[in-house]
Amino acid sequence: MERAELNLQLEEVNIADLSQYLQEKLLIECKASLQWNNHIGHDISVLLDKSLTERAITNLVKNADKYGESEVYVCIVKIVDSIVVSVEDDGKGIPPQQQANIFEPFYQINDSNQKVGFGLGLAIVKEIAQLHGGSVVVSDSKYGGAKFNLTLPIKH
Repeated sequence: MERAELNLQLEEVNIADLSQYLQEKLLIECKASLQWNNHIGHDISVLLDKSLTERAITNLVKNADKYGESEVYVCIVKIVDSIVVSVEDDGKGIPPQQQANIFEPFYQINDSNQKVGFGLGLAIVKEIAQLHGGSVVVSDSKYGGAKFNLTLPIKH
């Protein structure tokens, strides 16, 4: 099977407006309680692909909604010359020995309570981050589940 290529269509995007749009959209779509904190003012606009960025954040939030118990936490901050979107959940988390593999296409964690999926969402997030010159990493959340940090460099 051939893989579709993602191409950047860069435009100036107001991060606060994007955050508000995604918060309103995902509050409706998620079954979990969504705690959303945007710490970026309306004066911050960056050059990025709006559609792909929406897709990356949506994939992370929907994964947290799928694998968390009842809470999803989103925090958007500016750190030095980057925008960092943190998405955390209160689920079982990802075993440390599997954390390095979850960004590979079609990789899924073997779990007796396995949720339905194709194992592409996190691979897409990784590709979107890299296209922007950024990154995505996973760690343990203070809420018990997984924590994903999507870092996108600020370009003007």
